[in-house]
Amino acid sequence: MFNLNTNRALSVFMIAMLVFSASLAFTGGALATEPTVETSSDLQDGGTWADFNASSDDNKLIEFNNADAADGALVVWDPETGDTAEEAQSHLELDGDDDEFETVDDTNSIYGFNITADQLETVPMEASENKTVHMTIANQSDWTADNANTTTIEVTIDNTMERSVMYVGDYQIENEVYGLEQTDEDGMFGIEYLADRSTSLDTTRDIDGSNTTIYTYLAEDTAQTHFEDDLGELDDGEWTTSTLTMLDDSAVRNYAELPDDLDSETSTLKYDTSGSTDALVLEPGNDYDGETTMDVKVDTDPSWWEATQAYGFNPLGYDFSIPYLTGFAGSSLFAGGLLVSRRPAY
Repeated sequence: MFNLNTNRALSVFMIAMLVFSASLAFTGGALATEPTVETSSDLQDGGTWADFNASSDDNKLIEFNNADAADGALVVWDPETGDTAEEAQSHLELDGDDDEFETVDDTNSIYGFNITADQLETVPMEASENKTVHMTIANQSDWTADNANTTTIEVTIDNTMERSVMYVGDYQIENEVYGLEQTDEDGMFGIEYLADRSTSLDTTRDIDGSNTTIYTYLAEDTAQTHFEDDLGELDDGEWTTSTLTMLDDSAVRNYAELPDDLDSETSTLKYDTSGSTDALVLEPGNDYDGETTMDVKVDTDPSWWEATQAYGFNPLGYDFSIPYLTGFAGSSLFAGGLLVSRRPAY
């Protein structure tokens, strides 16, 4: 016959086994574990994505072992903007329901995410910069849940000289990265003419002459709205001075669609809406060949004087009207008794 202590010990043991069994049932029969990156994965911790040019033809399969389930999540984030995937700016988020998720070896619980370089086109980096990103892999699609287990690897993106990328998000606006400034204030008494709405940047970028295209991705809503209001409704080949763009000390025309008759010497800015994030695309002309840096200034609300100094004053090139009385959206000012719109009339 068991004594009292033996009975108590047995009771404690049975309760512990019941709790353990319940935990197994809750986790699908096994204790949840962190996913581990396979040695066969195209990207490893400390690895490099070489010759990165944001091409849709350049893909990497990130393989990982997940003993918990045929599921997972992948988050690519910028460690310069936060310490964890939840805090930092992310440039790609995928889960087990996305097409990029693959079963590599079901028997051995190996899965993967097959991603292409264009999915990381918004990662900010200088031309030819070795940019560090973090890739967090979770054992389930809901990677922010308390019961999610994750592992994070550090990967270097080896950018080519053909791309220089800026990313305008909340972090960049708040920290005035790229010399960013933004105002978005209503006019007194609701008068739009008196409103102060602008986004501007003033920075220097590394370039390889005209071989480098400068992309500015407008992820922050207010910045995107300011540029869309100025450039989004332009016809093909039409340009505007509502936004002022300066490369070094030279004014550049702003388009939504470039004209067919541009020559190779002409630098341009295009408002591009073809991707998942609207972007400003700066194409330096051939006169920048041999240059290694470029000063870039862009302002959605320059003064009339600034626009006139940059683009010249041609009375026939301006719409002498009363835009705010007729519902025209744009900045104007009194000049010679007339309200002069900064949007050229064509």
